[in-house]
Amino acid sequence: MKDDLLRQIEDERQQMNALANLHGPAAPQVLEQSQKLDVLLNAYYTEERLNA
Repeated sequence: MKDDLLRQIEDERQQMNALANLHGPAAPQVLEQSQKLDVLLNAYYTEERLNA
């Protein structure tokens, strides 16, 4: 599961960067993508703490 999360995080990060380059960093699409990335990062760090 950890590898899946890392792959998803990287995919979402790349999407966010592409959107920011296209629309600017404060565009609603970028902020929405950032929130999706936050959810994945929180899930990753939660899993890390539980498995520590």
